[in-house]
Amino acid sequence: DVGLLAPHGDHWSTGVVVVNRVLLAVFGLDSYLPWGLVPILMHASIMAAMWLLLVRLDVRRWTATAIIVFLTFMGAAAEAFLWDATMNLLGSLLMGVLALHVVLRTLDLRRLIVLWTALVVGLSFSGAGIPVLLCVTLTAWGLHGWRTAMRVASVPLLAFVAWYVEHGRAGSAGLLDPLTKYLDVPVYVWTGITDSFDKATGTPGDGVLILACLLVAPIVSPRRGPLRVVSIAGLAGAASQLTLVGMTRIDFGTDQASSGRYLYLICVLSAPAAALLIEPLLSASRTWVVAIAGIASVILTAQAVQG
Repeated sequence: DVGLLAPHGDHWSTGVVVVNRVLLAVFGLDSYLPWGLVPILMHASIMAAMWLLLVRLDVRRWTATAIIVFLTFMGAAAEAFLWDATMNLLGSLLMGVLALHVVLRTLDLRRLIVLWTALVVGLSFSGAGIPVLLCVTLTAWGLHGWRTAMRVASVPLLAFVAWYVEHGRAGSAGLLDPLTKYLDVPVYVWTGITDSFDKATGTPGDGVLILACLLVAPIVSPRRGPLRVVSIAGLAGAASQLTLVGMTRIDFGTDQASSGRYLYLICVLSAPAAALLIEPLLSASRTWVVAIAGIASVILTAQAVQG
């Protein structure tokens, strides 16, 4: 009980403190069930919000459903939604996905206030709110121009800086020692992304191929518009998350980069790029669509069982 604004390590954790205090006041400490349900409910909310976001981005409903089924039952990421401590990351991510819904619209003052509120709450749950803020800001830039993007980022960024100056510095890990360890951060990011995709599919060695396909999809896809913008922003957000973590936790080793909670965030933010990659396949002839649907059914079933 050290205050609502006290840092937890490098994280602004007001959101987590509030949730824990409410749970304690309402349920006491007689059962773990209320704490265990929080990340599960957050996970379900993220999946529902992401499905709706994909549909709003004109992704076919079956494509969106296949992606969300994959993410919902991704056993390699179970740490993210079966461990109550990860409500910090899930809270930031949930606020980010909701913010993406808002930023797709014309941003008048009322919507800007809603957007700022969601992003500040996301930042108040964990450091994952920073990559989420980057993702939403890049989306605003691509859809509305750089001036609007700066307005979107302004209030959340000022709120975070104010918290850090007043409270966050007390929990900051400081610079790595020796400074040459920063040279290992790119390796940390590469390992985190490729190993995460390996674990997500349960097929060793396919992480590099999946990453290459996701990166190429926004470049070669004939589709232009919001889906392409959100795809690029999501991939940038995923990379920035691992970069930030690597700059503070490289001492734990590169294996830590592919832990389940980071895998979860990477895959959720990569979902629009995955949709951009899959959609052209469904534009083929009816025979191919039936074949692809059959293959997808087998893959999803195998993945759910493996998970």
